[in-house]
Amino acid sequence: MRSPRLLAATISIALLALAAAGCAGGSPAVSGGQSGNVLTYADDPVGSVSDNFNPFSPNNALSLLDAQFIYDPLLQWDLLKNNTSYPWLATGYQWSDGGKTLTFTLRHGVTWSDGKPFTSADVVFTFDLMQKYPALNTNGVIYSSVSALNPTTVQFHFAQAEYAELYYLSSQVIVPEHIWAAIKNPQTYTDPNPVGTGPYLLKSFSPQQVTLVRNPHFWMPGKPEVAEVRLPALESNTTGGLLAATGQLQWGGFFIPDIQSSFIDKDPSEFHDWFPAQSSLVVMILNLAKYPFNQLPVREAISDALNRSQIVSIGEQNEAPMDPTPTGLLLPAQQSYLSPQYASLHYSVNDAAANALLNDAGFKMGSGGVRRAPNGQPMSFTLTLPASYSDWMAGSQVVVESLRQIGIQVTVRGVAVSLYTSAIADGSYQMSYDFTSVGPIPYYDYSLLNTTGYAPDGQSTSTDPERWDDPDTTRALNAFASTDSPAAQLQAIETLENIQVTQVPEIPLFYNGVQAEWSTAQFTGFPSPQNPYAWPAYGPENEIVVVRLTPRA
Repeated sequence: MRSPRLLAATISIALLALAAAGCAGGSPAVSGGQSGNVLTYADDPVGSVSDNFNPFSPNNALSLLDAQFIYDPLLQWDLLKNNTSYPWLATGYQWSDGGKTLTFTLRHGVTWSDGKPFTSADVVFTFDLMQKYPALNTNGVIYSSVSALNPTTVQFHFAQAEYAELYYLSSQVIVPEHIWAAIKNPQTYTDPNPVGTGPYLLKSFSPQQVTLVRNPHFWMPGKPEVAEVRLPALESNTTGGLLAATGQLQWGGFFIPDIQSSFIDKDPSEFHDWFPAQSSLVVMILNLAKYPFNQLPVREAISDALNRSQIVSIGEQNEAPMDPTPTGLLLPAQQSYLSPQYASLHYSVNDAAANALLNDAGFKMGSGGVRRAPNGQPMSFTLTLPASYSDWMAGSQVVVESLRQIGIQVTVRGVAVSLYTSAIADGSYQMSYDFTSVGPIPYYDYSLLNTTGYAPDGQSTSTDPERWDDPDTTRALNAFASTDSPAAQLQAIETLENIQVTQVPEIPLFYNGVQAEWSTAQFTGFPSPQNPYAWPAYGPENEIVVVRLTPRA
């Protein structure tokens, strides 16, 4: 993700209306065939997970399984609504000093799962730890200092107005000082017995499944009602679809091919799905530290040649909309931010333009239909993707064929999710896919272009996987973040649109929604089009959902 500079906005804090308590019901489990008040949830396939519950690690098991149910943030966000947050460990916040100071009021009476009290000292410790060990700051949050005014008040200070920090800063999970102060190296610590303030505790671990049980010290009275949560590490979307269709999975957030016939029609009264409007972009990222991707004509040619409609048709089965605009915005939701000069600009396949760009830049066609760069290097590259993402893998064949038409040879390399994550973090890739950040405003659409996180190949970055090094981009992001003026924010976004269109630092492909599927046979209370209180299956918001679920009697 990225280092924010979010729109100041008067973000309304809505109280979370919790569902009424119910009785224990029954649900079949993925392993063991047991029944009881047990919820099985799975997200995108990861194959397996490691015994790592360090919430600062991008490869921690619960993050990979999209179920961070042990550690809590200060606020939770409803990304279906503009600038709407739910009070969590914090009950409120206030900006002051022209956006340079942010004060949080913390919830009274919260305890850690070991019974020790949660206080402002834990919040200060967490953010001080991130400053001491920058690798822990995976959201790239920027702040000068943090202090505790009293046990239930925390204040953050910034060198300049940083309204955009609110979303990422408030989404950072908090760790207990009385545990983590003794950790010698928090960067390599695997946190085998995590102590949090969230609704669940770790019960058991295997590379194929993590099992959680209810935290008796959780701060929401009577919550969660679900006694146990099982989190299988899916091998593939197909595996998940079979588990869901046979009732072994009560809740999922992964792609099911032909979901109507393969899932819904199996039990139309109990099986449901929802694919809300787009939340972010899936983009092709090119390692701009590597030749020839640092050449603009190459990036332009690749974008011109891609058949996005086929990528969506074959890979996403038309369930995710193709991105129609090169601006990087999410349309029509963000139409009001669209620069007039780009209002009629749309993607279309243009091999003639792509070939002309490459010819003019000296990338001449060679033997076997593969172009060669001016230095003689063949234009033959590897596209690295998670092998378990069957939709991405299917759509990648369209990429191979599209680029073959203009003399670029692409080999698709499917790897484990952990290897994919590491490759885009340390730059050991040539071509790949990534998501832009999910966020409450258009600022986050440009999340992968935050050049303050620039790192050369071999060094890890969580905010700039393309290795985009452009001060104009950083200035525009900072300009947006440092003001609450709508006119100034619009100007900053239009600058970012222009950079995206003219410099092509990333190549948008399609809108990334959240395909969710669930069964009401054992549990009720899931988000739906009729009750859209949160994204139906998305990592940070999954905690909002799990505490609202009620077992059926």
